[in-house]
Amino acid sequence: MTAEARGPHPPRPSDAELLALLAASGSPVAIRDRRPCAYSTSFALEELDVLWADGRRRRLVFKDLGPNALLAEARDHRPAFLYDPRREVTVYRHVLEGRGLGTAELFGSALDPAGGRYWLALEHVAGGQLRHTDDPALWDAAARCLARLHSIPVPTQGDASAALARYDAAYFGRWLDRAIARARSGSADDTVLSSADTLRRAVAGAAAVLAADRPVVVHGDFYPANVLVRSGAAAAVCPIDWELAGVGPGAVDLAALVAGEWADADRDRMLSAYADEAARLGRPPADPRALRRSVAAARVVAAVQWLGWAHGWSAPPDQSRDWLRDALSAAAVLDAEGGAAGGPGGWT
Repeated sequence: MTAEARGPHPPRPSDAELLALLAASGSPVAIRDRRPCAYSTSFALEELDVLWADGRRRRLVFKDLGPNALLAEARDHRPAFLYDPRREVTVYRHVLEGRGLGTAELFGSALDPAGGRYWLALEHVAGGQLRHTDDPALWDAAARCLARLHSIPVPTQGDASAALARYDAAYFGRWLDRAIARARSGSADDTVLSSADTLRRAVAGAAAVLAADRPVVVHGDFYPANVLVRSGAAAAVCPIDWELAGVGPGAVDLAALVAGEWADADRDRMLSAYADEAARLGRPPADPRALRRSVAAARVVAAVQWLGWAHGWSAPPDQSRDWLRDALSAAAVLDAEGGAAGGPGGWT
């Protein structure tokens, strides 16, 4: 979808509209302050200071997910096929509630395609991003959070099922096609072209491994920048930005969590935390080799995704990586773990 098709940015909702949005969660009296959120990434965010009838004041975040609310960077560079304005609203409404994932509390939502209203009012979570801490306990907590997410029953009907993305072989292959097209156009490193046959084999092998894993509800973008660490004595993790939530192999999320320059021991520790939590929830006993194989497969397709993200796009300096090297490195790990011939991960 082009910027012209999206049209101008819609007017901000009035205070009265926001109070009506919040009415389902109590008796809001007034909005004392509202301001743009400094951490907006893809969509327009506002911070709201709300006064309730019982005298409480709460700080909330209002998120407009409508197509005209995409910020310039996302409008220009986010692939259009990823976007569904219903997705995050339905995930908060129908998937996350009461699941013990530590996610932001939902105070109000609107899903009105005719009126172009795809709105969320959420708890403002005070804290920093997981990527800015080196506390192993918090990284392990994020892995356990994923195990709980992946234990949620997959919606099979209704709004949530319709809105969730599908992480399957067709999806993974699409990113490889995009990566090669970018390289041919000159907007990406042309070494991708010289490695194209190797990448095709790697993606095909990775997709075969991941296809054998049981589909679960996935976050789809579980990088440490999208996991907050709540401030306070009982620090806990809070996954945010569910815009790419979907159904697919759980290793997609694990690969995002353990991406980067980790020592093998640290990566294995997080995977063990995930496996232990899955076992506590009654999942079948974990096969460590099968898990490592699935995560290696997911790391292949994740790296290829970034190679194919968008024409003219490059990652911010603090998140930039050699994605081709990462893809080939993960493919080598996958081969060492038995590749597609190693059998299904089964429990992931």
